Amino acid sequence: MEVIIVMIISMIVVSLTYKTLDIVTMQYRQFSKNRKHIYELSLIETLLTRDFMNSEYLKRMNDGVMCKYRDKNVIYIFNDQFIVRSEGTMADTFNIMPRDIKYYFSDKEVNDINNYIDKVAFVYVQESSKLFIHKKVYAADFFLNTRAIQLN
Repeated sequence: MEVIIVMIISMIVVSLTYKTLDIVTMQYRQFSKNRKHIYELSLIETLLTRDFMNSEYLKRMNDGVMCKYRDKNVIYIFNDQFIVRSEGTMADTFNIMPRDIKYYFSDKEVNDINNYIDKVAFVYVQESSKLFIHKKVYAADFFLNTRAIQLN
């Protein structure tokens, strides 16, 4: 009789131990998933800011933005499911779903392809909505050179 009671108590203890392990494992997986999303958001924010601030100018493309440097182009493609950043032969894909992407120049929305832009805004929706706005500040010589190009 005592052996049966000890076996029942042992079975309950082992069951509780496995259930606890399962709960801890699920929490760890959720933490890792959230950390990955936060890392991707932080990285894309850093790269967009760096490319917007350091490039000579930005141009609107069919489905994204081209950041023109003196010696290279960095292209961002905004898809419904992800964002792709390509630089030369290297491409990075970010599992960020941008929505309501808008392009601006001097606070006026730009819909035409191949036009200069100075701001990109989009909404990232996961658990809650977050608005991303990335802006380039142009120097005066850019406006003078652009105006001279437009006059010719």
